[in-house]
Amino acid sequence: MIEAINNISTLSINVSESISVETISNDQISFGNLVFDGIQSTSEALNKSDVMLQKLAVGDEVSTHELMMSLENAKLQLQLVIEVRNKLLEGYQEIMRMQL
Repeated sequence: MIEAINNISTLSINVSESISVETISNDQISFGNLVFDGIQSTSEALNKSDVMLQKLAVGDEVSTHELMMSLENAKLQLQLVIEVRNKLLEGYQEIMRMQL
C-alpha cells in the first residue's frame, strides 16, 4: 500500500488554480515543511478572497461566481488547517497523559 502511495507522480487539484505535488523521496521533505506550506497556501487563499471582497465593496467589476468559489476555497482550507491543528494537539495531549 505504501508503494502505491509513493508511485504517485503528480496530484492535481483544479479549483481556480492547480497545485502539483511531485514525488519526493522521504528524506527530502519534512512534516514541518508540509505544515508550513499548507498554512502559507491557506493564507494566500484568504488574502485572495479578501482582495476580491474589497474590489466588490468599492464597486469594481468582480465575478460573483469567482468570488464565491474563492471564499469557499479559503473556508475549506482554513477548516482543514484547524482540523490538522486539533489532531496534532490531541496527539500531544495523549502523549503527555502516558505514564512512563
